[in-house]
Amino acid sequence: QLMGLVGHRDKAVREAASTAIGKIGPITRVFVPTLIEQLDHDDVGVQVATAQALGKMGTDAEKAVVPLSRFVEHSSRDLRQAVLEALGRIGPASRECEDAMARCLDDRDWGVREAAARAVGLAACNEHVTVRRLMNLLQDSRGSVRCAAAEAVGKVGPVAESAAPALVELLSDKYQVIQLAAGKSLGQIGAAAAEQVENIVGLLGSDDAEVREAAAKAL
Repeated sequence: QLMGLVGHRDKAVREAASTAIGKIGPITRVFVPTLIEQLDHDDVGVQVATAQALGKMGTDAEKAVVPLSRFVEHSSRDLRQAVLEALGRIGPASRECEDAMARCLDDRDWGVREAAARAVGLAACNEHVTVRRLMNLLQDSRGSVRCAAAEAVGKVGPVAESAAPALVELLSDKYQVIQLAAGKSLGQIGAAAAEQVENIVGLLGSDDAEVREAAAKAL
């Protein structure tokens, strides 16, 4: 009965059903094959709710990675975003479709770019092409995208060492959440950040308390 509600005509009911499935626990694995089939539903709203349900299962939905990846370039912005969020929640198993997720880092929609950045970070994607695209988002016009990219770079780790100079610049971003994300990521990428110590120390003398806090976090 719960599975049927994921395909309900009322959006609120679909969302409630997908949330309920995610809260059930390990037993949700039995729903995965049926949900994978439902990804091909002719109603985009149902497809979105299905992707959300799979994402809320986390690692229990690992078998859905490839089926989900077929929709990362769908014409619906909502479906692209829902699929990327699901792949991120599923975690490292999503690296199987890293190329598909990485292409979404160049999406025309900022919400999709943000979801893609969070997904590649949570999946710990580390191909050089992915990292280069991720680095481009550190200069995105949208603050939430810059923040997601900064956090993702840190999760990728040392392979993203070339992002250190760009992260140092973000320590002076106008949004504190981005400053702090950049500071944390500098600490996560390791030795490469050490080359930026002089620049980071210089920011400790900033008139902006938030910039000083972010710089201290990076050291």
